[in-house]
Amino acid sequence: SHSQNTSTRDITVSFPTANFGISRQTPFKRKTAVGAAKWYEKIGVSYTTSLQNSISTKDTLLFRKESLDQLRYGIQHSIPISTSFSAFKYFTVSPAINYTEKWYLKTIEKKYVAETKTVDVDTVTGFKAAREFSFSANMNTRIFGLVQFKKGKLAAIRHVMTPNIGFSWRPDFSDPTYGVYKSVQVDSTGKTALYSIFEGALYGGPSSGKSSLMTFSLDNNLEMKVRQVSDTAVTEKKIKLLESLSAAMNYNFAADSLNLSTISVAGRTTVLDRISLSFAGVFDPYMVNDAGVRYNKFEINESGKLAHMNNANLSVNFSVFNGKKDYQSSKGSKEELENINKNKGDYIDYTVPFNLSVGYSFFYQNNFGTSDQTTQTLNFNGDVQVTKNWKVNFNSGYDFEQKDLSYTSLGVFRDLHCWEMRLNWVPFGFQQNYFIQINVKSSVLQDLKLTKKNDRFDQR
Repeated sequence: SHSQNTSTRDITVSFPTANFGISRQTPFKRKTAVGAAKWYEKIGVSYTTSLQNSISTKDTLLFRKESLDQLRYGIQHSIPISTSFSAFKYFTVSPAINYTEKWYLKTIEKKYVAETKTVDVDTVTGFKAAREFSFSANMNTRIFGLVQFKKGKLAAIRHVMTPNIGFSWRPDFSDPTYGVYKSVQVDSTGKTALYSIFEGALYGGPSSGKSSLMTFSLDNNLEMKVRQVSDTAVTEKKIKLLESLSAAMNYNFAADSLNLSTISVAGRTTVLDRISLSFAGVFDPYMVNDAGVRYNKFEINESGKLAHMNNANLSVNFSVFNGKKDYQSSKGSKEELENINKNKGDYIDYTVPFNLSVGYSFFYQNNFGTSDQTTQTLNFNGDVQVTKNWKVNFNSGYDFEQKDLSYTSLGVFRDLHCWEMRLNWVPFGFQQNYFIQINVKSSVLQDLKLTKKNDRFDQR
């Protein structure tokens, strides 16, 4: 691969590059399965490796010796091992081990020069491997709760809880045992600092710092069923009360203080099949000073509160009419139809009379020691079919804090049978621009088009 900036004359060339991979294999699985599979039969191993040589320099210096000395090259191997099995009948356990090894023919060595009071960096030639590994495991289950009612319109309420406990561990590769990090004097006072011998390498090297995290999360789903009585039968309709209400946090065993992380809470639901509501917040169990720095005292011991709020957001979206249905057609291939349904926003549907969506968002930030920050915006977008072949879409909003309209755009589309025309106009604001295009509909002739535009980068 090759990229070049003709203005600055910077050039980056990668050659050669190679990638090789083996899909997940289960080496302990029996060829003829009889009965339930053992836990070790589910152990899967995969392998990927990549080789790359890269150089970044000026184009006039590309083939000079001093530039070739800057050539960076390396090989990276990755071997993830994972499995999943049931424990105590109701729990699913998923452990994994990740091993990565990087090969280099050059490393660095730093030395302090007393005469100049600087740190010199020397290149050491010779094969060196950077190895790193980590371990993780997760355990989850599902707990169902059901309350049924024999009489009345309410038939049942179902509550599903999904707790998850995880653990991840990686060692501190700055430990002298691994030979990755060294110490160098950095000033005349004798102050020292650690550095990695793989600093600046193509794939980098193992990072410093031990990690030992225990993660906790809990997700909730709440639904109810109501009876609908007709002349012929009694049916039950499912109504979602809470699609998701989750909380998550972790505990760092490797930290010497502030072991608990912040607590993340999030939820979402849909009301009347048209109004989608979502909210989220971050809470901190530790005290925070006026500068916003956490210190090792629990909020509950100082103020009696379980935690204080760091930030929160709320969004409400309402759709008056949703015309983005799944389309079916006997024309074109199955893959083309799937692409249209996955990218509905890229196509204009002239059969939909109108479409309008309105959204409100609110954000709160607790700025400790200073005034808190809030933002509120109201956004709306949609489209209207003016005639059989003309369609207009719009996108705008209002910022309650700035007391002004937010980004606003207007689009006009015209169906010209085998051709189509589109105009997009941003009438005001920093991104003021217009864009006009006439093009052939056929994807085979997608390059046959005429465009005219004027944006904020053009000189006026």
